Parts: sequence; structure tokens; C-alpha cells
Amino acid sequence: MLLIPREIAGELPAAAEQSIAAEQGLLRWVRSSEFDADELIEKRRVKH
Repeated sequence: MLLIPREIAGELPAAAEQSIAAEQGLLRWVRSSEFDADELIEKRRVKH
């Protein structure tokens, strides 16, 4: 179960759209001829 505070609930749709758009862009690249597995590894590294 996930509890979202009412104060930020209105921001959720826009945040979800941003996440979806980013993942769709990544999937387009992964499926393209320019895909590089090493670059994918680098993109997915956690940055602190």
C-alpha cells in the first residue's frame, strides 16, 4: 500500500507523465540501431 499525502496528491499526475515520457524515450533508444549496452549500463548507474 502506498500513502500519498494530500498536500502533494495534485502533483502526482504530472510526475507520472514525466516518468512515463522518460521511460518511453529510453525504450525508443534501446530499440534503435544506436543502442549500446555499455551506454545503458552507464545511464542506469545510481548517482549520489
